[in-house]
Parts: sequence; C-alpha cells; structure tokens
Amino acid sequence: MKHHWEKYKPLILFGVITVILTLIGVCSDFCSKGKLLWDFSSIVDTATAIALAVLAAIAYFEYAKGEDEIKIYLDVEGEKKDTQLRLLRKDVSRGEVLGILGMIQNKNSGRFENSKFRNKEILLEFLNNIMEVQKGNRDEIVVPISKEDFEKYFSEYFNKS
Repeated sequence: MKHHWEKYKPLILFGVITVILTLIGVCSDFCSKGKLLWDFSSIVDTATAIALAVLAAIAYFEYAKGEDEIKIYLDVEGEKKDTQLRLLRKDVSRGEVLGILGMIQNKNSGRFENSKFRNKEILLEFLNNIMEVQKGNRDEIVVPISKEDFEKYFSEYFNKS
C-alpha cells in the first residue's frame, strides 16, 4: 500500500499547498498578518510560474531533440557506407540498430551476428557511440563490420541501391 501513496505523492503535495494558499487568501481579508502572507504567496506564485515556463521550454527542447533523424552507417574495414536508413534519436538503442540491420541482411544467409563485436574495444566503442547519440552529442551511428560479414550479409542491399 505504501507504493500506492508514493505514486501520488506529488499530486497530494500539490493539493495540500493549494488548500494552504487558499486559506491564506481567505484569511487575508480578515487580518493584517493574512495580507502579508498573501502578498508573499503572490510573489512566490509569480516566481514559480516563471520557473515552470523555463522548465517547460527546456523540456520541449529535449523532446524536440528526440525527434532528430540519426543516420546509420556501416564501417567496413575503414570504409564508411551509408545505409540510407534513419532512426529517430528517441528510438536509438543497441537492439533497434541491430534489429534494423537484421531486416536488411541478405535473405538466405542466416542471422547477422557481427564478428567485429567479439573484440571488446570495438564493442565498447559501438556502445559508446549509441550512448553519445542518445545524449545528443552525436548525429550518426557507425556500426563496425568486417569485410566478410559485409559480403555475406549486406552485399545485396548495397548492390540494389
């Protein structure tokens, strides 16, 4: 049951603050101290509204960044090949990228597993590339791939282009 209340904690806090400020407003009509509290709460209200407007603008820019199109490239032994495929930044993940590559691989060749990822440094660099794209620091994904894997899994896709 505790988890249930935790879920609504911000809403309850909002309600309590609203009731307190309403009581201060009503009290301001009947006593001088209430007027002082009402003036103070009006100042806090204005400052909070401005702060929320700034936070909303920041949140919008973060949302808009998630709509950026990210290009996917294959790095075949140092040669960068444009797949002409794009993902929205908000959808970029290791599984999504590898799933898309699985969709474009040659039909008759089994599952693409990318032998380059058996090298720890290359795998870590690829995963770092994904994280940098997610953070908004990069605008492309580069998937390292051996010449053999490229020929076996993707040659037909690039020959059709």
